[in-house]
Amino acid sequence: MSNAYDLLRSSAIGLITSTGLVSPSAVVIAEPKQRELADLSFAVFGAAKAHGVAPPVFAQQLAESITLPPDSIFKTIEAAGGFLNFKVKPAALASLIFNEVDIAPDTYGHDLSYGANQTVIVEYSSPNIAKKLHVGSLRTTVIGHALYNIHKALGYTTIGDNHLGDWGTQFGYLLAAIEDAPSPPWDSPEPV
Repeated sequence: MSNAYDLLRSSAIGLITSTGLVSPSAVVIAEPKQRELADLSFAVFGAAKAHGVAPPVFAQQLAESITLPPDSIFKTIEAAGGFLNFKVKPAALASLIFNEVDIAPDTYGHDLSYGANQTVIVEYSSPNIAKKLHVGSLRTTVIGHALYNIHKALGYTTIGDNHLGDWGTQFGYLLAAIEDAPSPPWDSPEPV
């Protein structure tokens, strides 16, 4: 199943190749380093060289050759040096994402191939059972379970572990009680 990001990339590729100036195999869409400039970008250097044109000139030719349809997910397509920059309409992107969530609410964002054949152990709060639980134990348990769910959604074999530790105090109490008792509990007819 393709997602909104795949649709953005394929739409950008489709708009670029519809100009007839660049073949689909030559189009590589990337996220720009400066995200305030664009959401997606196409570096035209290779295509410009193939046409024997300076990259800024070729990027401008591409930008002028593309007509955005009214229902396009892109707000603008602009030439910037040797790059063709795409800005997305936030409302259109949000609509795509909400549709994806509606279609598969329980599996939205899952990519089971990402962590395939790998195992992750997530340790929860592991409270000290010799003391009272407090909100810190609850908080780290919730964080641990969130990490468990994220890794599971990414395809990892995920093991959740909650060590109930520090049994020393309890065993100390038991040993002291046995020592103080007139006879060991296992010899008593009514040990409880």
